[in-house]
Amino acid sequence: MQAEGSAISLEVAQLAGPAIPSNFSGDLGWNDFYLEPYSSSACSGTVTYNGYCGWLYNHYTVYVSGIAKHTYTTIFPGRSGDNMPKDHWVVNLGPLPNGDWANSAPANLYHFHWGWELGSQVGFVSDTSDTYYPGKWPLDPWYVTSSSGVNRSSFMIHGGINAHDFWTTPTNGCIRAPSTSISSLDSLWVYNTSNKSWSPGPDNYVHYSAP
Repeated sequence: MQAEGSAISLEVAQLAGPAIPSNFSGDLGWNDFYLEPYSSSACSGTVTYNGYCGWLYNHYTVYVSGIAKHTYTTIFPGRSGDNMPKDHWVVNLGPLPNGDWANSAPANLYHFHWGWELGSQVGFVSDTSDTYYPGKWPLDPWYVTSSSGVNRSSFMIHGGINAHDFWTTPTNGCIRAPSTSISSLDSLWVYNTSNKSWSPGPDNYVHYSAP
């Protein structure tokens, strides 16, 4: 396993992914974002905030002529909103929802997808502002609505520096990683995500229990 930051003892969920072309050769990439209740073993190497810590896992599986050969994983420190799963439908405060929305735009997306916005591939967008440095990826669905009618939108994976540094500053719900991690993740996007153009985009799962 490749790792940046400390690993945590979480089993990567085996969730249904995209259909693989029968003779596909390349790297199938996806992400998992976890929020974990604090423990010294689970949270060493990332931010603990409001009793939770976060990790962003990037994975890619090497395929040769449709046969999966090996999966590589890189782990980055991560955070989202106030890190508290119970607040995931609190606008501009809680972490991004974990897929329990009633409606979405684009429609019929049941979890997030990395590097796409409103059904179109966007990829990595360079951004030198303190809020996002060195850049960001959108997450589709771009708009989500809870069963009680709460609307949230515009979630991204991004960096940040100075007053928006990962180690000091929460987000309004986006996933933030250290700026150096964003640069490493961009390399994985460019070189090890052959499925980046497959609609509706590479999977980006969010893992925690809904309240």
